[in-house]
Amino acid sequence: MDHTLATEGVITLVFLLITTMVVAVASKYIRIPYTVALTITGLLIALANVGLSITLTPDLILFIFLPTLLFESSYNLRFSDVRDNLRPITLLAIPGVILTAVCVAAGLHYATGLGWETAFLFGAIMSATDPVSVLAIFRKIGAPRRLSVILEGESLFNDGTSIVVFRIVLGIIAASTLTNPLATVVQFIVVVMGAVLLGAAIGYLVSAVISRINDYLVETTATLVLAYGTYLLAEQIGVSGVIAVVVAALVVGNYGRSGMSPTTREAVSSTWSSSASWPPLVSSS
Repeated sequence: MDHTLATEGVITLVFLLITTMVVAVASKYIRIPYTVALTITGLLIALANVGLSITLTPDLILFIFLPTLLFESSYNLRFSDVRDNLRPITLLAIPGVILTAVCVAAGLHYATGLGWETAFLFGAIMSATDPVSVLAIFRKIGAPRRLSVILEGESLFNDGTSIVVFRIVLGIIAASTLTNPLATVVQFIVVVMGAVLLGAAIGYLVSAVISRINDYLVETTATLVLAYGTYLLAEQIGVSGVIAVVVAALVVGNYGRSGMSPTTREAVSSTWSSSASWPPLVSSS
């Protein structure tokens, strides 16, 4: 790598981290949720054209930022909350996302004349929402916990549904023909259920390993390997990396946590909270 490019990258990263810290402190005094303030700051940096060189590629977002955000949210979600609200979460995360993609595609097609293929791809991309700012506002105003759980649970699984729908539509377009509808449904089920089984298996394995180790550095590193390793492995074998990471994090957060010492629990929580706090700034800018 060119030395100048490497230096510019380090300078950009340091600038963003410093900005993130300043925004975190400032948000406590201006009474704006941290995530909202972070997003606004990122937009202002982009509009101000301060000379930062940030190239966001699909690989950077999918393989660096996404596993971090998914793991941190899933790790702190309780199984009991998901079980008690499984029906609305499932309805919103699967049929809801598919229906949204269809509605967006239809609206775009009839409003702009865009071809159905491109419209469906756009619909699949836009069907998954990110409720980070909404959840921050919920916590601030004291919204009912059940509403927050449903919204957060749905947000963790809707990304997987959206990506699976996108890839299926893209595959149909690449083949230039509509495949067997039954085969498409079977493919969707295999991709989703395969990810659930893979995530659960890896989550239980890492939980068992953690329960036999009493070193917070090693255990914290194990969760990092779990997040990225699960995502990469799932993508390699053709199932949803998003859903696999969510399930693995749920398992470790609910079962693996019991095998951690108090020091490890604090270290893991602090590490993931910090890791998940700065991508919105980069994404916005």
